[in-house]
Amino acid sequence: MNQPGFESAQNEYLKLRQWLFEAALPLWSLVGRDDANGGFFEKIDKNGAPVEAARRTRVVCRQIYSFSAARKMGWTGDVEGLVQHGWDFLQRHCFNADGSLITTVDLRNGARNTSFDLYDHAFALFGLSYAADTLEDKDSIADAALQCLEAMIAGWKHPVSGFEEAVPPVVPLRSNPHMHLFEAFLAWMENPSVKKPERWLSCLNEIGELCLSAFVAPENGSLREYYNHDWSVMRHHTSAPIEPGHQFEWAWLLTRWGKMAGRKDALVAARRLVEVGERGVDEARRLAQNGLDFDLAPIDRAFRLWPQTERIKAWLMMAETAVTPEDRDKAYAKVADAAIALQGFFKGVLPGLWVDRF
Repeated sequence: MNQPGFESAQNEYLKLRQWLFEAALPLWSLVGRDDANGGFFEKIDKNGAPVEAARRTRVVCRQIYSFSAARKMGWTGDVEGLVQHGWDFLQRHCFNADGSLITTVDLRNGARNTSFDLYDHAFALFGLSYAADTLEDKDSIADAALQCLEAMIAGWKHPVSGFEEAVPPVVPLRSNPHMHLFEAFLAWMENPSVKKPERWLSCLNEIGELCLSAFVAPENGSLREYYNHDWSVMRHHTSAPIEPGHQFEWAWLLTRWGKMAGRKDALVAARRLVEVGERGVDEARRLAQNGLDFDLAPIDRAFRLWPQTERIKAWLMMAETAVTPEDRDKAYAKVADAAIALQGFFKGVLPGLWVDRF
């Protein structure tokens, strides 16, 4: 059978894999690793030199994930050493006594931001799952993750569902950090090192239910960003209320959960989210825009890199769940389209770097 969509997607995958293995991973594992003070530099300048700045816990955990995932793809770099480097930094600088995590540490003066940040905790739990996947010290990493989760539940649990953004409570509440928590809970449910899996499963199902009942709009199936404290939608926020990138990202995650939990409603919602996300793709530039209004009309027409990667993931999911060979190949054609557009962010900079925003 002729499969032009699949063949195009495969060609773009090979290009991206080459960029990742030959440019990005070598650069970020060498220049991006701070052997003097520990951890990872957050930025590399246009000349290829690291930029010193306060270190965010979330970035350490994202790097742990990135290198771990690279090994699963076949990269032969020193993944265990890099992940151990990140885990050592977390243990030395990032944990509070109750198991929760700080937001940033400035290695130049020792200043630590200890205020609670839900987004950082989501990435910490996510990164710890991949650290446990990679390192021999699986038990203590799994214990640290569980202690962090219990600290979050004890200190920042929302009275209805999900989590607060701060204590005392503040608004808006946001769907975005809950999306990353959902991803972290999925990662731990798939991790054989998990401690108290029933605890993780309960949290996972709660976020999935919150998404379907509050985050997804019943009128058009879109995923909204900002909420009042009772989880009613905040209608008058200054930022875009609907982000195409997050439609794609939630679709991919809801599909994984829907399969795990036997939830057909999650699978149906996920497919609709991909359709909504495509409403934000600029036809001329083939890029996902930053923001839509409640009627799904573009209001932030700039482009960031990350929504393009989420679009790739969403259409890979659509290919995997397609009913007919024709629909599957159409989905792969979308994968190729998104991957081609993504590579525009790599132009005009050193190999392994990228432009974040057009």
